Amino acid sequence: MAKKAKRDNSAIIVTPSTPETVAITYDVFDLPTSQHKAGLAGLLLQIDSMKNRKKLAPDYVWDDGHPNTKVVVHYTQETVRSLFDDLYDATLAPGEPREKPFTKGKGAGKTEVPWIARVPYTKKIRRGTKKQSRGTCIWNLLQRLAHCIIIFR
Repeated sequence: MAKKAKRDNSAIIVTPSTPETVAITYDVFDLPTSQHKAGLAGLLLQIDSMKNRKKLAPDYVWDDGHPNTKVVVHYTQETVRSLFDDLYDATLAPGEPREKPFTKGKGAGKTEVPWIARVPYTKKIRRGTKKQSRGTCIWNLLQRLAHCIIIFR
């Protein structure tokens, strides 16, 4: 008969040390695809845009040995949060009205999306005739790109 192993119920709690700053070196020649290189360019443009608008952003420095191909970006928890908050800044706005209610899912799991208002809208019927009807509106999540308009002026 095999002996049962005794269990030790004492828990060992390990708290890993989290660094304040994480530095990541990006080398253009080490990036595998052109999409990765474009992503790095977009990251640096986003950081420059945030700095021009006086927002908290990660710092980056070009490598002294390879100033055209290597860049070191220094991240902190606050700068990463600020970067993603600025990148995905969005607002809720009423969407276009529809005659049929909006639904989500398929089959037995199909549910109706709660609407915010019933508003009048013009429904197109065949051969260009129009009819006034009432439709439902739901909230749409719209990305705010106000800071991009400033760049392209």
